[in-house]
Amino acid sequence: MNLTKKCIGLAGLALLCAPRAAHACSVCFGNSDSKMTQGMLAGVLVLLLFVLSVLGGFVALFIYLARRAAAIEAIDNQSTVTDSTVNS
Repeated sequence: MNLTKKCIGLAGLALLCAPRAAHACSVCFGNSDSKMTQGMLAGVLVLLLFVLSVLGGFVALFIYLARRAAAIEAIDNQSTVTDSTVNS
């Protein structure tokens, strides 16, 4: 427990001694026209599109599986009806 307090205190001291430039990027400082800000926004958009495409793939997979299960169930019901009429 004493070691945990020392680690937290050391981390707090390191944050206090860090230069002010390390605390924020150009977006936080208000320079929204810089190349760094534009690059960061482009990167965020690319990552967002990637995540959305993966989630869309999962949705498409589940829709495919649901349709396939419904088709198999319809075939099973049709064969059951055909078997019962043949046996009668």
